[in-house]
Amino acid sequence: MKKLFVISFLATFVIAGCSSTTLTKGIDTFFSDVKAGNIQAAYTETAKEFQAATSLDQFTSFLKQSTLGTYKSASWENEVLSWDQWKIQGEVTTIEGKILPLNISLIQEDGARKIYNMIIPQGENTTTGTAVVPSQSEMTALVHKYMGLFVAAINTWDFTTFYNNIAKIRQTQTTVKDLLTSFKVFVDHKVDLSFTKTAIPTFTAGPSIDTNGIMTVQGTFTTGTGAVVFEDKFFQENNEWKLFGLSIEME
Repeated sequence: MKKLFVISFLATFVIAGCSSTTLTKGIDTFFSDVKAGNIQAAYTETAKEFQAATSLDQFTSFLKQSTLGTYKSASWENEVLSWDQWKIQGEVTTIEGKILPLNISLIQEDGARKIYNMIIPQGENTTTGTAVVPSQSEMTALVHKYMGLFVAAINTWDFTTFYNNIAKIRQTQTTVKDLLTSFKVFVDHKVDLSFTKTAIPTFTAGPSIDTNGIMTVQGTFTTGTGAVVFEDKFFQENNEWKLFGLSIEME
């Protein structure tokens, strides 16, 4: 089919230099407490949002099930996601000699860097202390929510509400004006996507969570005259999935 429009505002994380020693200091303290069996102290090294999403009992269970609770040593690399969030990537070696890849996101909170989430990559699946892949019905509701906000933004030529509902980390990388510019072709051609607010999408890939904690889902909305192909990216904030990126093709 002929593609009529291909529009997106997908983003990538900014990689920047930063002292690995500085970034991993909090993580080293965290795992020192885990190694000593002081789980309560380790729990205090996590961010408030982490604690709101994961109780101490759930956290303890996660450490046990993932075998991170038998931590022996670790090696780390670092990446900076944005001005106030970092992702540390590395490997943890357990007492039993098991090597676990581990990705940890940190945020600045109360003057210190706190653990925002922990992800153990396992092929296409992930184990995480906070992020959980939504069910199909929840994913459909999430796609409908942001398609509804997107449609309203196009129809009113105003992306303010849309902007206010996307992930805060994404808001630091774009503006309302940028969004209007990105999707100007939809506004100029008065494209009507109202049907996508209620039509059932067909998911073609995902949802899956990558090592940055970004969840991606791809799908289509089909009409009698063509199709709308979309790719949505989400980032979890305050235990809620927020839109991080959106790509739309009209065929």
